[in-house]
Amino acid sequence: MKRAPFIRHESWDGTPVIRFGSGGYEAIVVPSLGGMLASLTEVEHGVEILHRADRLETLLSRPKIYGIPTIFPPNRICDGKFKTDYCEYSLPINSPDGHHCHGLISGEPWDLLRAGIGPASAVVEVGYENLPGKEFYNTFQHDFVFKNSFSLSAEGLEHRYEVTNKGALPMPAGVGFHIAFNVPVRKDLPGEQVVLKASLGRRWELDDRSIPTGESLPLGCIENNYKFGGLPAAGFPIRDHYAAESIKLDGRGFHGAVLQDDKKGVRIIYQVGETFKHWMLWNEFGKTGFICPEPMTWMIDAPNMPLEPEISGYRLLGCGESMSDTSRIFVQYKRGDIW
Repeated sequence: MKRAPFIRHESWDGTPVIRFGSGGYEAIVVPSLGGMLASLTEVEHGVEILHRADRLETLLSRPKIYGIPTIFPPNRICDGKFKTDYCEYSLPINSPDGHHCHGLISGEPWDLLRAGIGPASAVVEVGYENLPGKEFYNTFQHDFVFKNSFSLSAEGLEHRYEVTNKGALPMPAGVGFHIAFNVPVRKDLPGEQVVLKASLGRRWELDDRSIPTGESLPLGCIENNYKFGGLPAAGFPIRDHYAAESIKLDGRGFHGAVLQDDKKGVRIIYQVGETFKHWMLWNEFGKTGFICPEPMTWMIDAPNMPLEPEISGYRLLGCGESMSDTSRIFVQYKRGDIW
């Protein structure tokens, strides 16, 4: 029997968090850590959907490998530098390869904007407003608001992001989510039998500093299986960057990623919105219990790429302009031969 929708304000190792649930799903949001959704569970069968830290200290030590961190801008900016017709940017160098990596706001405290329940859902909304006096304002001098809304129901998690330029100048806007899924999908199942399917197109060639060369390559014979039967999500390293391209799932068009265990008849569906034009697939070394199919609205280093915006995803938001999209995560179980 599914529990009624609920919202609870709790403390996790001394840090305020919001635990909420509805429709057989439960989740935890940590507003003080980039508004991160730190866990997502399908309660009836005990499916820990996202890679979850047992302690807050563990989460703080490596926040990008747990839950759903927001990365704005996504992935890498070469040498941390780029420019538009209006501004020049020099972002902090924070990666071993000498780039800016994973954006400015994922470690900043966000505000709790809303927490409430309906007849069949529970919603938590968090937001970050970039204003003078914020840590990275002098680095990225744009007034903007970023909101994440997380809603739970019997349909799973619905996640809507919205970023709005509140400043006077056009603002570069690239959004990504460094989402980390558990592998295996249940602790009592072996990770080696979980396969990953994803809506991949061509692979972006990367140089020795993990920056795209601007050349795209057709999928190889093996990686082409990501679009059809899937490839193992664990057991070997995965670290590649792709343009997105819709695939078929159960005979219908699909944009997203699927973690599937055919032997146990369970799969996790991650359906993303159309603003996400690129993917980064990464599982560290393939033996650490997670995989990150990271959706990105623009490709790695998009502001510096010699490509048309409709290809790279590069975008400037005008004064007062917003961009937004919605994604969903849910668990499915096989009944006979039918999902």
